Amino acid sequence: MLRQDFCWPLIGILILSSSGSACEYSPGICGAWADGDIRIGVLSSCHSKVQTLNVRERPEKYNCTELNLLSLVRTLAVVHTIETINNSSFLPGVRLGYYICDTCSDASKAIQSTEQLLAVNGSLPVQCEVLERPNVKAIIGARFSEDSLAVARLLSLYMVPQISTTSSAQTLSDRVRYPAFLRTIPSDVHQTKAVANFMKHFHWDWVGVVYGDDDYGKNALQSFLADSEGADICHAFKEVLPHYLAHDEIDRRIQEVTETIRLSEAKVVLLILKEELVFNLFKEMIRQNISRTWIASDAWSMSRNISRMEGINQVGDIFGFTFITGPNPGFKQFLQQPTLTPGSVNLFLEEYKELGKDTSFLTEAVDISITYGERLAVWSIAHALRLLLNCNKTDCPGERDFPPWKLLKELKKINFTMDNQTFYFNASGNFMNGYDLMNWQPQETSGERRFVVVGNYNLKTKEVHIKAPITWSNPSNTIPDSMCSAICPPGTAKKLLKTSCCHNCTQCLEGTYSNEISK
Repeated sequence: MLRQDFCWPLIGILILSSSGSACEYSPGICGAWADGDIRIGVLSSCHSKVQTLNVRERPEKYNCTELNLLSLVRTLAVVHTIETINNSSFLPGVRLGYYICDTCSDASKAIQSTEQLLAVNGSLPVQCEVLERPNVKAIIGARFSEDSLAVARLLSLYMVPQISTTSSAQTLSDRVRYPAFLRTIPSDVHQTKAVANFMKHFHWDWVGVVYGDDDYGKNALQSFLADSEGADICHAFKEVLPHYLAHDEIDRRIQEVTETIRLSEAKVVLLILKEELVFNLFKEMIRQNISRTWIASDAWSMSRNISRMEGINQVGDIFGFTFITGPNPGFKQFLQQPTLTPGSVNLFLEEYKELGKDTSFLTEAVDISITYGERLAVWSIAHALRLLLNCNKTDCPGERDFPPWKLLKELKKINFTMDNQTFYFNASGNFMNGYDLMNWQPQETSGERRFVVVGNYNLKTKEVHIKAPITWSNPSNTIPDSMCSAICPPGTAKKLLKTSCCHNCTQCLEGTYSNEISK
C-alpha cells in the first residue's frame, strides 16, 4: 500500500494532454529519494536486465530482474557522499536531495528513467516549450556507455549536466553531440592506448579480442585496432557477444567464442565486455580447462563477483586497467549499518535486505575503493554549487531554483583538490586521472583472486610503468609468449604476411643461406 504521508514523485506512461503541450505521468515511484533544496538525479543499473525485452510488442512496464550489487554499492556511495556534504558546512543553509532511478542496464529504460527525473509536477514539456527548471539540477550516471549515449542526447536538449563515473566510450567526448556530458574518468581513447602499450611491453603481438555489440564495445574495439596497429600487434580473432544478457543466442555465441579461443594460437585475449558476460564466458573456460592470459577492460577489471567464482584460478593470468581508485571516508561503516535520513526511501536497499544477507556483506562483495568516482562526481557538483550560489562561511544567498545550464557552466570551471590530487574537467569534459594496472593474483587458500596494483598508465607520457613484481601462473613463473610468428631456425628465412608483425618461415632459396635464428 502507498504511504499517504509522503508526496510520491509522478512517473509512468506518457499521455498527451488535451492541449498537446505537455506529457503527464501516471503515478509511480523511483527506486530511492530524499527531498532537499537542490535535488540531484542518479541513473543506476541496479538491475542487470529486463525480462522478455526481445519479445516486447507494445508499450508496457519494464520487468527488471537480477539485483546488481556493484551498482547498488555505487548508488549508496552517492547517497553517503550527499549526506556527508549535508552534515558539513560546505554549503551552509543548503540541503541536497536526490532521486535515484533504475536503468536496468537498458538504454530505452534509461531514457524513460531520465524523463522521470526531469518531470516537474508530473509532466514534461514537448513541442516548442523549453524545460528551464526540471525536478533535478544534475544527473549522475549512467553506468554503461550504451545507456549514457542515449541519455546524453536527451539531456542536451535541456542542457542538464550529466556526470558519469564509468561510461568511457570515446564518442561521448564530442562536445557538439553531447554538450552536457561530463565524466570523472578518461575516455577509452586512453584506455586502449594503455592496453596496446602493455601488450607491447611484454612482446605480445598475436592477440585475440572479444567485445560486446553495444556502443561501448564497438567503439573501444575500433580504438584498440588503431592503437595496436601502431604497436605492431596483430589480431588472431575478433569475436562479438550480445550485450543484452537475455538474448536468444547468448549461450550459443559463448560456446562459439570459447571454441575460437581454444583453437587459436593466441595466448593473450582482450575482453571488452560487461562483467556478467565475462562471468558466463569464464564458466565455460573453467569447464573446458582452458587457460590464457586475459586483459580486462574497465567494465570488469575489479569485479569481485568474477574474482570469487569457483575455479577462477584455472583460467590463467588476469590483468586489467582500472580508473584511479581512492578512499571514501566513513563509507564502509555506512554500508555495514546504512542509516537513511528521516523521510528518505530506498527500495533497492529494501530489495537487497529481502535476500536475507546482512548489509555488511556488501563490503566484502564489492571493492569499495572503486566508488571513488561517485565521491568525486558529488563533490564536483558541490563545488560548482558553491560558486553558483555565491556561498560564504555562513550562507549561500544565490537563487536555488536555477536553470541547470548555469550549473553546467560552473562545473566546467571547477578545479579542486582531494586526497592530494587536483581534479577538473578538460575541454572534452573528462577527468585526466590515468589508470592503475591491476594484477589478479591467485590466493591458494581461498581459491579466489586478489586485486594488486602492479603499475600504472600515465596519460601524458603514454607509457605503462610496472612498479611491482608480477607472479605468473605458469609452473616456470615466466612471461608467457603470444607471438604470431614462429622462430625461424637456420636454413630458413622470414616471409612477411599482410600484417607487418607476422611472418612464416620459408626455406632459403638456392644459392643463399641463413646461419642465425630469426625472431
